[in-house]
Amino acid sequence: MLETLESIVSAAESTWNRAEAVRGVTSKAQAGARIQEIADRYVPVYTVDLLKLAERDVDLATTEPTLEGVLQTRLTATALIARNVFEAVTDRLWSLYYASVATTGHPDAA
Repeated sequence: MLETLESIVSAAESTWNRAEAVRGVTSKAQAGARIQEIADRYVPVYTVDLLKLAERDVDLATTEPTLEGVLQTRLTATALIARNVFEAVTDRLWSLYYASVATTGHPDAA
């Protein structure tokens, strides 16, 4: 298990970079599906792993995620931590996608 939020985001970024090197920049919809898949892979699923992350970074357990619809129902502590990890990973991957689009001039065919 990756032990910090930074290590999780970094590992997800490496996976994204490898995938992009093979496939290249795609439409926004395809990138969204790829980002979702990568983020899902890197969010810890075991309670003990989520709690260890929050122990190192209390903000994971105390900050409300900004993803739409997340807090329509009350989240458990571990669900809150998981959503914040997911959000951190997806935010970073989207920024990489947009940087790649800006660099290559690839039209967004969403």
